[in-house]
Amino acid sequence: MTVNANVSGTWKQVPEMHTKVSGVWKAITEGYVNVSGTWKQFFSADSVYIPHLAVYGLTIGSDCTVAITFGSNGALTSTGELSGEPDALSWWTGNPDAAIGAAYELRITVTSGAFSSGTTGSWVALSASPGYTKTQILSGNSTVVFTVEIRRASDSVVMLTKTGCSIQAEAAAF
Repeated sequence: MTVNANVSGTWKQVPEMHTKVSGVWKAITEGYVNVSGTWKQFFSADSVYIPHLAVYGLTIGSDCTVAITFGSNGALTSTGELSGEPDALSWWTGNPDAAIGAAYELRITVTSGAFSSGTTGSWVALSASPGYTKTQILSGNSTVVFTVEIRRASDSVVMLTKTGCSIQAEAAAF
């Protein structure tokens, strides 16, 4: 949920709000207004966030493909085991929003290894729900280590940089 302010005749989105409490500036995370006796939220400091991101897949007797998708609605999905913090299933901290991906772009930069599919090294719109896969042909183990960056599409300000992310595919014989 965003707040807009009129600056010299142009409406601009307010990225952050602060208030002074006992001489210290504090970030405002939520704002409410009373409308006819009911409190309604008019501001939420939703943001992008990714915990430690590690995806692992194991297949016995066949090739193994592990995939991760950054959904246009803020979801983070995987075909492998997704580890991380409790909210590891989203890149957006606010409520799921079908249109939130239109406001952000993603760049995946590979540190080591190589993805089997997915665009790396350049910015892609999160509205496209970009996905990345790693396939291991029987038998063996392969890992991709990468950095995730998410920026606002409107002004190219990078909102998140997460290093040390990984996706690992392991295929074992019977």
